[in-house]
Formats: sequence, C-alpha cells, structure tokens
Amino acid sequence: APAVLTIEPGTVIYGGTTRATLFIQRGAKIMADGTSRRPIVFTSAQRVGSRAQQDWGSLVLLGAAPLNVTGGSAILEGLPSEPAYTYGGTNAADSSGIVRYVRLEFGGFPIATNQEINGLTLGGCGTGTVLDYIEVLHNKDDAFEFFGGTVNAKHLVCAFNQDDAFDWDNGFSGKLQFLALVQDPLFEDDTNGFEGDNDANGSANAP
Repeated sequence: APAVLTIEPGTVIYGGTTRATLFIQRGAKIMADGTSRRPIVFTSAQRVGSRAQQDWGSLVLLGAAPLNVTGGSAILEGLPSEPAYTYGGTNAADSSGIVRYVRLEFGGFPIATNQEINGLTLGGCGTGTVLDYIEVLHNKDDAFEFFGGTVNAKHLVCAFNQDDAFDWDNGFSGKLQFLALVQDPLFEDDTNGFEGDNDANGSANAP
C-alpha cells in the first residue's frame, strides 16, 4: 500500500519458478483490465507442450473487507504470520483493483500440507474490487477461493483444476453470477464444483 500495479491489455506474464506468486497486499491495487480480444494471461514459463500444474504459484488479492474471524483480520492460510499476508478489516467497499478479461493457468504450488495457492485467491476483498471474465485452467488447487470479504464476481470459468472449482470461507458474503466449470474425474483430490465453509476452524461465527 498504496501502490497500484497496472498491467496493459494483451500482456503475457510468465511465472518464473514453482514458487512465483503475485501478491496484491491489503491497501494496494492491481489494474489488470484486459479486453475480449486482448486478454491478460498469467502462465507457466515452460515451453508450450511442457506446461503443467504447479509450474508457478498464481495471483493473490488481499483486501480490507470484513471476515467472520475473531479480531476481524487473519493471515492467509499456510503463510508466515507477517503483515504482508494479512487480510480483512471493516471496509466492505474496499477495492483491490480490477481483474477483468484475465486468464490464469498452470499454477498452484503447495505451501503447506494440503494447502496450495489457488488459481485466484481473494482474501477480504471488498465490493470496490472488479472481478469479471476470469478463466482459471490446470491449477493444482481450487480455481477460485474467497476468504471472507464482500466482493462480487461475474463470468468465472475454470477447467481441469485439481481441487474445487469455487470455494468460500470465513464469512464470504459477496455475489457470484455466471459460473462455468469442467472437472476431470481422474484427479485424485476432492474435485467438488463448490465447497462452502463458514469457518475453516469449524466455529459458529456469523455470518
């Protein structure tokens, strides 16, 4: 914060290593506003034909919108207890920027046991964030995961990810519209279309 990262339409971004992940921290913004003819693509640095899940991490947005955890903020799962990985707050209208006409593919490295980077991870993102026309392909973990927050999203497409397509947790209260998914039954993980949890710790916190 308060940096703004602008990515021009038609840009292709290559994840440099298996652990390469772009974090937009709380209070910062990403302006990745592609078009239907010039989408923005985040992909593997491997040669075409040699790309696979876990070739890099993926994209993580951390905002200041409400969660249902004690204290109102949290550290993203699997990551060190450092301010850089904190998300949540009291601003339901918080903006983490724009992600529109964006494709994310061949990501999802493991950061801890049973915890991998999702195709698009959204921690405490608010309604000021624009999420529209986003595609996640061949990700090791969930395609889209919402940890709390109030952000709305439309036109989300995912295929051949190794875990759930759409996952929400920690009191997520946004709206999702126009979702499409293709799952591969050969993947060994639990590939649900949806996984909705109130709280990963099993509490009765509201909402």
